[in-house]
Amino acid sequence: MYLRSFLIILVLISFNEISLPQSKNTLQVEINNLQLTYRYFNEITPTIENKSGRKIYSFNVGWGLQLLRFNETTRQWEKGRLGFRCGLTGLNAATESRHPINPSEKLSLPVNWQLARGWDEKKDERAFLLADGKQRPYFGRYRLLFQYAYENWTNPLDEPAKAYAVESSEFIIIP
Repeated sequence: MYLRSFLIILVLISFNEISLPQSKNTLQVEINNLQLTYRYFNEITPTIENKSGRKIYSFNVGWGLQLLRFNETTRQWEKGRLGFRCGLTGLNAATESRHPINPSEKLSLPVNWQLARGWDEKKDERAFLLADGKQRPYFGRYRLLFQYAYENWTNPLDEPAKAYAVESSEFIIIP
């Protein structure tokens, strides 16, 4: 009887250790320095704050943050095309490793908007381009996405074994 109870408790403890997600109330990385409204993507100048106590490494080769746009019809956040920087910006060329963001460090990072901005020929106005190439209206509700890892990996074409993501608060692009 005691052995059975012990085994059940052991299984429950093991299950809880494996399946419990990290609390969303204890963000390890934050995106700050955002306004409520902007007219253009190039006005956005966010900072990343590493509160984790460990070095973090940007997931994107171009360092920057990816735009997310809220689709009012589907009620889902959609990823914009991910821009990039020329060369190996965000990588240390000497070691081909990603430059870390140290614990307690605040770092200003660009928004990778260049490939997410397009032109709607039919409406003759700016458009937002999704990662899959579809267009959405330029004006609307947005967030920023920053992906990072705790490990440093050297091949820019590979992904880290475990990656994390944090989204910013919402802001609006207005006419």
